[in-house]
Amino acid sequence: MDEYHVRGAAAGDYGCINEVHKRVFEEVLVPPQFNTRVEDREGPLVKQRRMKMRDIVDGLSNTIMLAESAGKPTAWLAIGKMTPPSFALYNDDKVILHNGVYITNDGTGWADPDSGFTVNGATADGLKKYGPVMINAINASEVFAFHVLNVEEKWVGVNTRMLQIDLVAGRQQQFVYQLENPKHKLHEILAVDSGRFLVIEQDGLGGDLARFKQIVLIETGDATPLPEDSALPPDHLPDNIRPVRKVRTLDLLDPAFGLAGPGMPEKIEGLCFGPTLPDGRRILVIATDNDFRTDQDSMFYVFAVSL
Repeated sequence: MDEYHVRGAAAGDYGCINEVHKRVFEEVLVPPQFNTRVEDREGPLVKQRRMKMRDIVDGLSNTIMLAESAGKPTAWLAIGKMTPPSFALYNDDKVILHNGVYITNDGTGWADPDSGFTVNGATADGLKKYGPVMINAINASEVFAFHVLNVEEKWVGVNTRMLQIDLVAGRQQQFVYQLENPKHKLHEILAVDSGRFLVIEQDGLGGDLARFKQIVLIETGDATPLPEDSALPPDHLPDNIRPVRKVRTLDLLDPAFGLAGPGMPEKIEGLCFGPTLPDGRRILVIATDNDFRTDQDSMFYVFAVSL
């Protein structure tokens, strides 16, 4: 790993907000009532100080603990990647030229303690700090994302990527998993062995609206490894690319299980194996997520499966 956490580091898209900079807090945001104590500008995960919930006196719902700062290590502006002309006008030290590429040099690795940042704000072009733009001006220690469409508009295809990492050989491969519907969601993936996996594919709907809640057994043996820089069409595949093979499914909406109907949870999101039974079948535990809601139970469904 190098001093800029670029080579060998898995770049992270999220970091904690340590604080809002004093200058942008007082001169740009100008809240109607404030004082200049640093404690009033700090985030919950500030460095070198333990923050308790009771210390956040303006309300937890008004406090951002983690924020997205996407695209690292490449330096991005609102108009695209940083270029020599834009770098010439850049007046901070959070971007450097490294091996011919402009990169952020402050907290790239996902486990880097410097991945947290202070919100400085920026000018609209992202080249000067302490400006009025707090989101999507620049990704160097600022909030930045590539989400330009709303959630419904983003579901445009069925081809999703599956990343398989060989920890022993140090290799990684990408395969295509094809959704049954572009609005479906993938959650847990559980390894059966080195080439077979169980995947949760579902529609994200609960109760009587639920139409698709399946645990899918897939095989990667005949799937085509994708080049790292490959681009996929949204709804079909070229003839030379084979997706992972869906062997069979466990349909939670099958009437035989008695789970479909008003009580069907919206979020089927967890998988794990239990003990192996004397007849060779494996215990499969399927869990739901209730989002910490006190009016909604967390459910665990237990099946005996042959794999």
